[in-house]
Amino acid sequence: MQGRQATRGAGPGRHGTGPGALRPALAAPGRHPRRARLPLGGEDPYRAEFRRWVPGTPGLPEGADALLRARAQARKSDDDAEDARELRRELLRLGVVVRDEEKRQYWRIVSE
Repeated sequence: MQGRQATRGAGPGRHGTGPGALRPALAAPGRHPRRARLPLGGEDPYRAEFRRWVPGTPGLPEGADALLRARAQARKSDDDAEDARELRRELLRLGVVVRDEEKRQYWRIVSE
């Protein structure tokens, strides 16, 4: 009986031990925990790795070019902003990070 009481209440999600329990502790105060922060100075350390996207750009994973085409189209309309965000997430699943500058899209492969 004592063994049962000792483990009781210690499951996931209790006493701050669930899957998201550390997120607030790891996030900087006043910052969204999922947003990446640039190092001091504000310069993107991967900036030199980005390449400008044009249709048919070589070196992209299969399917990424089509997603970038659809995203370029979605970015032309304010009504399609959510579509553009969703396509960005799809590209990230393929290992492609996208950066926008004015009307242009730049991409890089996620480094491990």
